Amino acid sequence: MCSMGTNMRASSCAVSSVSRLPPALTAPARQASAAPLAAARHSLRLGRGLMVLAEAPAGEPVVAAAAAAAPVPTPTSAASPAPATFDIEDLHPQPATNGKGFVWTRNWYPVTALDNLHPSRPTQIMVLGYNLAVWRDAGGEWRAFRDACPHRAAPLSEGRINRETKNLECAYHGWQFAGSGAAVELPQSQPGAAKATACSSGRSCAVAYPTAESHGLLWVWLEPGAAGRSAAAAAPLPVLPTTDQEGREWFQVSPWYVRDLDVDHLPLMENSCDPAHVHFTHAGFIGARDRAGPINVKLLDQQEDGVYTFVSEDPKKASFRNLVLKPPCMLWASSEGTMPGGELALLYFVVPVAPGKSRLMSLVFSSNKKVFGLLAKIFHWQPWLRHLYNHTVAAQDVAVLHRQGTNMAAPDWPGWRKGFYLPTSSDSGVVVMRKWLEQVAGGRVAWGPNVSASDLIQPETRREVLMDTYHQHTEHCPHCQKALRGVRAGAAAMAAAAGAAFLGLAYAWGQGGVAPLAPASLALLAGLGLALAARDALQKLERKFYFADWRHADHSG
Repeated sequence: MCSMGTNMRASSCAVSSVSRLPPALTAPARQASAAPLAAARHSLRLGRGLMVLAEAPAGEPVVAAAAAAAPVPTPTSAASPAPATFDIEDLHPQPATNGKGFVWTRNWYPVTALDNLHPSRPTQIMVLGYNLAVWRDAGGEWRAFRDACPHRAAPLSEGRINRETKNLECAYHGWQFAGSGAAVELPQSQPGAAKATACSSGRSCAVAYPTAESHGLLWVWLEPGAAGRSAAAAAPLPVLPTTDQEGREWFQVSPWYVRDLDVDHLPLMENSCDPAHVHFTHAGFIGARDRAGPINVKLLDQQEDGVYTFVSEDPKKASFRNLVLKPPCMLWASSEGTMPGGELALLYFVVPVAPGKSRLMSLVFSSNKKVFGLLAKIFHWQPWLRHLYNHTVAAQDVAVLHRQGTNMAAPDWPGWRKGFYLPTSSDSGVVVMRKWLEQVAGGRVAWGPNVSASDLIQPETRREVLMDTYHQHTEHCPHCQKALRGVRAGAAAMAAAAGAAFLGLAYAWGQGGVAPLAPASLALLAGLGLALAARDALQKLERKFYFADWRHADHSG
């Protein structure tokens, strides 16, 4: 399981181990929402602060029953449309108990895996339209500043950690900042009272945002100052489950996979809570076309703090048995009750970066050591193996989701209510996400200061950009950087070995007088062939660290 950092807080994301539901994201006890989901449902109080909505008794269906088929239309009489078996109006995301909507800056955002941060230099990271300079101070704490020096707005992420003071030093004029954001050195200022006055001024301070470490991720709260620190301290971070519903311990199958994608936040978030796309978009990898079919997805529970729990009654056709959705970023999908000997679960964070850009962070869990224990050891030993696999899965999504986002950003798109046709309950998660956005979160992502209001999502047709695994992942991932160096060294060694074998053959057949079919010649020929084949294989593997393409038309079988 994840180790809980010292900054770990009690969680607001909860799912108790009840019935078919996973012990997903636990929360402190609180009052259940007073508003019922629908008159046709009855509720059952289970666990600490969790309202689970069970199936209604006979005669009280959770969704409208299918009506008789509509009559076949004739030239003289128009056909009456058949009532849908799924009505999006049955789903009503709940606002916060204080009557206020979701405020985008008052939220903990995971910005990257701690493994991806360099301990001795600042890193530039964007989240929600905020450019941040992330660095580790003298006390070992990770800090996040607005990436603009208060002197003349130079990027602090281009600076360095001063070797003597361990403060963040701006590369433009050498101003230094402590972890709190306070200026502690202004080389151009006169010493004494003048420098003390300048350093004590609020105008010389870097804008510092609250940070926390949890689950191997760095989290940032996007409201600075005393008010931001107070709000952040009172806001819980997610707490992951420790056991599945049978009491078996969850363990991480692999370290974090983190990748920036040219996909808008909303399509990627909806994609992650959509069980129906897996058997087509990911056919042959994590789905199969012959397993596709109707999927009855029900909203079991919604809490006042914006946690929504779904269950699929067709787990063999769905990509999950249970799904916990916590907008705007988090999803937990698990196979609870469908696998003998243990379960499998996926944790996703889909972080809005800028219009048309998102950061995907995923982690695989299992409680089945017999099936996944050895795989977990391999992936923790060499995380890049899972990362290369994930590149292909991500490419399968990107091929669809990038243009989906640009289509929805087009000026003539009528909005999701008119632009989408959603007659089946497999889109329940999509509907809840959309309604949460329009009814709770102001109708759109509230982008920060480094995104212009006029910025539009631009279609990108260059696949080398969309599927660019190097700049989206490899250059930020220490595991893949190390593996790439090893692959390059191996390819170079095989090329050298092939050269040596070739020279050996030339000498043997020339001055050595060895016959071409002699054992020594055959051994050298075999060595040459193996070295060339290994070099080609390693070069092919090397390309995967740079580019992973996918065309669905080429995989239609």
